Amino acid sequence: MKQVTERFEVDLWDGEGYGLFAAGFSPVAGDGRLALLHERGGRLRPAIWDPGSGERVDLDVDLPGEVEVADWWPDAGGLLLLHTYLGRSELYRLDLATGAVERLDHPAGSIVRVAPPSATDLAPPPGCAGFASRFNRTGGRAAGGHG
Repeated sequence: MKQVTERFEVDLWDGEGYGLFAAGFSPVAGDGRLALLHERGGRLRPAIWDPGSGERVDLDVDLPGEVEVADWWPDAGGLLLLHTYLGRSELYRLDLATGAVERLDHPAGSIVRVAPPSATDLAPPPGCAGFASRFNRTGGRAAGGHG
């Protein structure tokens, strides 16, 4: 993984045979952190990397199966995680300040796409307290479950 600007170029590599994937930059202006997914422990797990300082923090998430970064929380204080295990999906919020992982209430099933709550979101569908779905008449980003 490489970031290039007019001032610097930075590489990040976990070694031969390990996957490393960019999940998205922080949504806060001036915050250059990048959410990552890595395979250092044999399963997908989240990390935060600051290319400017070189600091990387692998985030401890004690869940079986795969854990992916779905998105940043709008204030960049947390990550929305998608946990997949035994054919089912669950949503979690990972608080970056405390490391706390909180399961979000949503219908059981397989989740296709999700987005964290923001001031512009509509009310979540019934049974989806804790995170907001973004629906619009043109079929924008949405959270949903089936199964």
